[in-house]
Amino acid sequence: NFKFLEAVANDESVPDVARGLALWSIYYQRRDKTSLELMRRYEGHKNAEISKRAKEAIKSLEETYKLK
Repeated sequence: NFKFLEAVANDESVPDVARGLALWSIYYQRRDKTSLELMRRYEGHKNAEISKRAKEAIKSLEETYKLK
């Protein structure tokens, strides 16, 4: 499931909003260090929607779930 969602996030033929939401869905389903590491890989992504969702997830994982 997570590999599929990451594949959607990386698929340039998919609309930007769907790509960002695919990444967000990973965070929503798995709020752990693995997700934090994944989101950090995407926070500087050239696609603004993907970058935005990754940064939002990182903020939540660090502030709410106290992950580092």
